[in-house]
Amino acid sequence: MSSTRLVLRAFAPGDLEPLLATIDGEVLEWQGWDDRALASFTAAFPASVGVRSHAGCPLNLVVLDAEADDEVIGQYSLQLRPGEAPHLGWWLGPRGRRRGLGTESLGLMLSYVHEHLKMRSVVMGTAERNERASRQMRANGCREVGVSDHVLPKGETVRSRWFVHEA
Repeated sequence: MSSTRLVLRAFAPGDLEPLLATIDGEVLEWQGWDDRALASFTAAFPASVGVRSHAGCPLNLVVLDAEADDEVIGQYSLQLRPGEAPHLGWWLGPRGRRRGLGTESLGLMLSYVHEHLKMRSVVMGTAERNERASRQMRANGCREVGVSDHVLPKGETVRSRWFVHEA
């Protein structure tokens, strides 16, 4: 899927290095990663290439800046959990920020989830203090459904806002 500024496509084997280049301190903070969690992502990447959902569509997508020769600027992943609505996670690196691309890419991803994957609802969360992500979700019609403690991959517990988007 794409817009005039963005392309979202399935992970490809050559995407790991450019994806790692998008990870700065802000991504580490909001993803809740430390060196161990980052190493785990890196080790799991090859298995993420080509992973598809029940509808035959990719669950891990790379975000490309169409205005910058399809430079990798971030990623989306959809986690399918038995008995729960799918959970959506994402990040944009420094070159993808403060240009409205987070809001735009989230809109593309939500359309993909509902139209191509035929999923009625999707859940997203962010640290309570991450106002940028909360604004992106609200701008795309996501409804806040609660605040609770959430344990990040590095073991830290943070207050998180939870949102749902329905088709």
